[in-house]
Amino acid sequence: SLVNADAAIRSKQGVKRVLGTVSLDSGATNVVTQMPKTVRLLKERYLEAFGTTEQSWIAASPYHQLSASAAPWLGVCAARRPDDPCGQAEEYAAKSNGLGIRAEVQSEKKSHGAINSKLGEEEAYTAAVERFMASLDPVVRDRLTR
Repeated sequence: SLVNADAAIRSKQGVKRVLGTVSLDSGATNVVTQMPKTVRLLKERYLEAFGTTEQSWIAASPYHQLSASAAPWLGVCAARRPDDPCGQAEEYAAKSNGLGIRAEVQSEKKSHGAINSKLGEEEAYTAAVERFMASLDPVVRDRLTR
């Protein structure tokens, strides 16, 4: 999500054109919002990943680095998580749409683990992600329909 959001990262790293991004249950779309309400189990891991200052959280936050050059985005969020990743996904989608970037949120009544492990199984969740991916490019669409 951060690479898609931040044109400077893409440029510096030589990233070619991004068709779109699917974020699977990211509780860190807005790191500044996330850090105060991170569940205790993840607090140490998040501090290691994102640092201890608001400045480092802003730098690591797709929401705060979002530019108008970002590609379409689908945020899949686990509605069962207590730290409200769906709220962050909705906030990110609203900011994206305001910049003219297509962004959608797919809220799932699944746990974080199920968001990751169930993708690809024959169910509505997989179909929704594949519809988004198919909409990005005719070649992707054709490969998904095989």
